[in-house]
Amino acid sequence: MKLRTKLLAIFLTISLLPFFIFLIFTQSYCKRMASRQLAQFGENMIDNASRELNAKLDAIQRVTEEMYLSNAENYAVTDYLQNFIVSGEPGRSDIYDCTVELQDISRKLAFFSPYINGFLIFTPSGCILSTDNQNLLKTRDNTAFLQDDWFQNAKEAAGDTILLGPSHKWFFRNPDESVSFCTALYGTLNQEFLGILFVDCSSELFDLSSYETVSGLTATKVTDNAGRIFYYNHLSDTTKQPLVFEKELSGLNLSLSFTFDQNTLSEQLDVSLYAVYYIAVFCLFSILLLSYFLSRMVTTPITALSEKMKHADLKQNVDTMPYFNNADEIGTLYNSYQKMLDDINEHEKKELELQLITLDAKMRSLEAQINAHFLYNTLEAINSIAVINKVPDISTMALSLGNMFRYSIKTSNELVPLSQELQHVRDYIAIQSIRFNGSFTWQEQVPEELLSLNVLKLILQPLVENALYHGLNYCHYGDRITLSACQIDKKICLSIQDNGQGMSEQQLNSLKKQLQEKGDFVQVGHRENHSSIGIRNINTRIALYYGAEYGLHFESQKGIGTIVTIQIPVYTERSV
Repeated sequence: MKLRTKLLAIFLTISLLPFFIFLIFTQSYCKRMASRQLAQFGENMIDNASRELNAKLDAIQRVTEEMYLSNAENYAVTDYLQNFIVSGEPGRSDIYDCTVELQDISRKLAFFSPYINGFLIFTPSGCILSTDNQNLLKTRDNTAFLQDDWFQNAKEAAGDTILLGPSHKWFFRNPDESVSFCTALYGTLNQEFLGILFVDCSSELFDLSSYETVSGLTATKVTDNAGRIFYYNHLSDTTKQPLVFEKELSGLNLSLSFTFDQNTLSEQLDVSLYAVYYIAVFCLFSILLLSYFLSRMVTTPITALSEKMKHADLKQNVDTMPYFNNADEIGTLYNSYQKMLDDINEHEKKELELQLITLDAKMRSLEAQINAHFLYNTLEAINSIAVINKVPDISTMALSLGNMFRYSIKTSNELVPLSQELQHVRDYIAIQSIRFNGSFTWQEQVPEELLSLNVLKLILQPLVENALYHGLNYCHYGDRITLSACQIDKKICLSIQDNGQGMSEQQLNSLKKQLQEKGDFVQVGHRENHSSIGIRNINTRIALYYGAEYGLHFESQKGIGTIVTIQIPVYTERSV
């Protein structure tokens, strides 16, 4: 599986897992809230409707209370009714006074209860007292009502109000159905039965049409404890999941009920849930898109670097790629890879240079070995002639030159003990002392314990030669060359000092600059005009063999002399 696919899977797992948990929680929460809102909606609606009906019923109950309230003359309706207890023809003045009082009450309550058609009092004497509102009665004198069930039931209720459901009353002129409230009236002092207060109301009393326009409401009903229906309106036959809310009405044992289609209400209340779904789909799409682009943004630089690394043999640099200068971990990867390429190139270059130096040295060795036998025989002949003719200087020069030649072409190892390197220098000094007739002094300051340490071959003699020819200028300036050695920690310091003409600051800087330049290998076996191994090549050999931190160090003052210091690591004979 590719890194981009893995990263995309991680992004999606991290993003979608909490997303779906949150979605499930939100869905459950919205459903609970919808159920609460549905219940609250139904309860609020039936509360409002019951308050409206209770207000209407309370206004009707006030009619009964008005029967017991005294007027300005300190007479109540019940006081007038005392004259209608005994059967017989009541006086006209009694009927008149009672009717006037009823009309006053009717006018007072007309504003509060417009649903009242009128109210009557049915007396035990058979007389019917009325407000005569809308000429309700067919007759005022008819004792037939005394035998009606409603009259007997109201009388037996002993002051409690009973209801007559929507029906036509035989003693009314109006054929329309109405709702009536019957209450027995009693004297305030003797509690004697005075008659039945009959309050007649239009069927609109229980009208709930203002609530029946609500979507989802399928039925409204007003019933009493016996199950008699006083109002019923069936609005729909498509109720699949009915939800019923019921509320008791005050004082008359009535209850109001609303029936809703829960599915219809839920559809309206589920709009918020649908909004959550739409938002969830949008968020899901956004998460997928964002995860894809994030994974692509993170993996594209890594993929590009991976492609470069697949073809590492081509050594394609990455420093020109746009991610190289990033300040994040991607930039660190690119910089590290580029540094690795640079280090490999540098290492291969050094290896090639070292191989060229080694090959060049082998070529020189082979060249020397070609005429080695002839040269040894010649030097031996010269030495023999010098001894016979008693010329010790020639003998010494021939012997020293032979030793130097033998030491130079010996290729068994690049490292030699310091004692052998010093002997090679002594052979060279012996030849030059004869040449310049002892015009300079050679001094060695080397501790005995350092003689067994290994050093790179042929690094001292060229420096001594440079001190003689350039420092002393063929013994025209100064007369002393000193070689000293010491060990500091894990390093050997070899110094060659002369008291010759020295160098100016400009010459010293120019020499140091040349030492920093690498040797040129134009052609294997190519020879420079100078017969000696150059100072720059010595410095290059030391750096290539021991490391860049090792090499030559020059100190010089004009007219005082020059000090050349070699720093190399300690190599014992066992470590070679």
